Amino acid sequence: MLPRQPILDSLAIGQTRFWLFDVSGSSPATACLWATDGENNVFWSANKDDELEQYVSISVVEELLYANTFSGWRHHIDVNTGVVLERWFTK
Repeated sequence: MLPRQPILDSLAIGQTRFWLFDVSGSSPATACLWATDGENNVFWSANKDDELEQYVSISVVEELLYANTFSGWRHHIDVNTGVVLERWFTK
């Protein structure tokens, strides 16, 4: 089930939709990035039970998913699993 927080952004690659929720004020381990299929069945949630920062923006470039953190990190995220494949510091 998707969170009940406000939605900051939503993007799609094919039938997979990515949802970025506003979980400001929550624990950094609170999942804010989720992936669902065309019927809103949840595939994964990124940074759930992890100590990653919250994501503040997402983008799709050439069918690759990227998410930016509050402190300036950009993550390339596997669209099938939600695992961070690469990370860059952008500030």
